[in-house]
Amino acid sequence: MLRQAIALRRQNDLAGTETLLREVLSADANNYDALHLLGVLEFENGRGETSASLIAAAIRVNSSEAAAHYNLGNALRLLERHAEAIASYERAIALKSNHWRAHNNRANCLADLHRHAEAVASYDRAIAIEPAWADTWHNRGKALVELKRFEEAIESFRRALANGGDTGRLEFELAALHAAPAPVAAPEGFITSLFDRYADTFDKHLVEQLGYRTPGATVDAVRRMTTATELDVLDLGCGTGLCGPLLKPFARTLVGVDLSKKMLDKARQLGTYDELVNTNVTTFLLTKVSAFDLVIATDLFIYIGDLTSIFAGAARALRVGGHFAFSVEHSNSADFVLQASRRYAQSEPYLRRLADAYGFAVKIIEPCFIRKDGDADISGMIAVMQRLQAPDSDTAAHA
Repeated sequence: MLRQAIALRRQNDLAGTETLLREVLSADANNYDALHLLGVLEFENGRGETSASLIAAAIRVNSSEAAAHYNLGNALRLLERHAEAIASYERAIALKSNHWRAHNNRANCLADLHRHAEAVASYDRAIAIEPAWADTWHNRGKALVELKRFEEAIESFRRALANGGDTGRLEFELAALHAAPAPVAAPEGFITSLFDRYADTFDKHLVEQLGYRTPGATVDAVRRMTTATELDVLDLGCGTGLCGPLLKPFARTLVGVDLSKKMLDKARQLGTYDELVNTNVTTFLLTKVSAFDLVIATDLFIYIGDLTSIFAGAARALRVGGHFAFSVEHSNSADFVLQASRRYAQSEPYLRRLADAYGFAVKIIEPCFIRKDGDADISGMIAVMQRLQAPDSDTAAHA
């Protein structure tokens, strides 16, 4: 049955694999191979607790296999039990010194703990064993950025590209360091993987550790401009729904849109949204005509540099008299710029020019505190604009 289960797994028949493994365990509850492989399947399904329990049971049967300690480390990292995960990776390395994946994932855990210098050293050990693995070079580059060792980071990202890494994401990393042309927006894969991974801890980290208050400040700015109730509201890039409870009291309908399915799963638990849509915000806006009284976007435009399509979509989706409210990080130079933080910033003249082009009257553009980044306060702007008319096509084309 074990041989059959392994064959089914190679054919990607995961349900059949699980059925056979559970049959093995019903006959032999202490079968190392079945416990270990079933634990790996549970990890791949995102069930960290069950995975860690099964693999730990396998290790109690046989503690001499590096693979089991490595996979236990992966399950523990999924559970954010970083110290235990690091210990598991180190046991895997003690049993198999050339286990480069364990060195890489140990480094990932260290990076999670903001121990970036130690992470780089661990990535270096992985690379010494397997220099052609693009992900290790990519991960190493991100740790070097945190250490502000930018030239080394650039070289690391270039080595990742040379070894077949994700071109879009790596060119984005290089652009943030001014080593490649900046794209008009962050790659969708970058955004999805970032927020799917942090969905469970996003609110706590953002609000408690980074002092994030932008949703409340943006909604307060809207309420200064209108006392209307029974509004049809669109929350662009709604994430876990931080804006939802603030918007619900004056929303007749409340729709949230986000690229991250896991973030939407968290928002759904609030019960404040009438509809949650998993798609690109620009794509969604193109499907709506005069459907909303308020379109709001907090901390979304840090992932979109060129806001032309967003303004065009918001003008299309809003009813005349409706409001468009959003936050941005502040650029003192170019219309929009990709920063070393991998976040975009926009300038006030750029926002005003887009407003003119797409038929918006600027009601508010005011400075605000966005969040902390290390010891620094990140400055930004909150804007509220009112749609007065359909955009002039010639003006919009030159915005």
